[in-house]
Amino acid sequence: MFFFGTYGIPYCMISLVQLADVTYSEQLWDHHGLRLCIYSWGTQTLNHPTIIFLHGWLDHGDSWNTLGTLLVNKGYHCMALDHRGHGHSEHIPLYEEYHFADYISDLQSIIQAHNLDNFILVGHSMGGTIACIYSALCSRKPHRCILIDGLGPKHETESEATHRFKLHLSQRSRPSKHRSMTLETAIKKLNRAHYFLSQDSLEQQALRLTEPIGNGMRQWRWDPRHRNKSAISFSLPRFLDILGHIDCPVDCIFGQTSWYLQLPDLPSRLKAIPTLRNQIRLPSGHSPHVECPDLLAEAIRECLSGNSTV
Repeated sequence: MFFFGTYGIPYCMISLVQLADVTYSEQLWDHHGLRLCIYSWGTQTLNHPTIIFLHGWLDHGDSWNTLGTLLVNKGYHCMALDHRGHGHSEHIPLYEEYHFADYISDLQSIIQAHNLDNFILVGHSMGGTIACIYSALCSRKPHRCILIDGLGPKHETESEATHRFKLHLSQRSRPSKHRSMTLETAIKKLNRAHYFLSQDSLEQQALRLTEPIGNGMRQWRWDPRHRNKSAISFSLPRFLDILGHIDCPVDCIFGQTSWYLQLPDLPSRLKAIPTLRNQIRLPSGHSPHVECPDLLAEAIRECLSGNSTV
């Protein structure tokens, strides 16, 4: 059942809970017939901008919960969303395909609908690429853009791009499906990628990222078509041009032991950003928002206060 919230936006409330001194809510927002899940920590204030978190590939918006709670306790209002086909957001129809531009369009519509003028984009991995493109090309600009291992994926050669397109067409000809699994199997799979999480945290994430399908079995919530190759490959020259159009301050945060630092063209991506302010390395792998959220919260606060150093 939908109702109209503060901004006259159609919502379906999932939950509204009080976590210590933090108000946390989940809402389903109807975006041109596709329901997207939006998370919110705290309330908007005049003294601080709203921080919008953008998650990575096959992740979900609620993975920012610890970080969001930490920043709200410092006076910030935080939001996140499950990108289409991820988490509790709906999957697109079977006759459609996922295109990267749709993620930027979804974000743009949410910012416009909430009438946000003073906001910060914080993007991790794929979410960082979304933040880059939005900051460069959309009219309502963020106050700042903070990228966590988020300057685009690996560049592909022309032959690799051709192979990608061929594989994409082949994958479209057959349906993508998840394999069923037990909750214990899901926990083990998450543990391989997030070995630093406690058993309780792993179970919470497994319950959040999967859905029951009967007989004690579960499957991932994200759309299995996300595993398919996209038709258009990542182009470094095109992306460097986009980076050159960013005119808000940009901070880049990296995990010290992350594979991302091994990208051979990372220096050229950094150099292409005319408004780059800080480069920060945290003692983590690819996901500092779940590996060391306290250190990431402090790094973000320092970026916003202007106290960070390159």
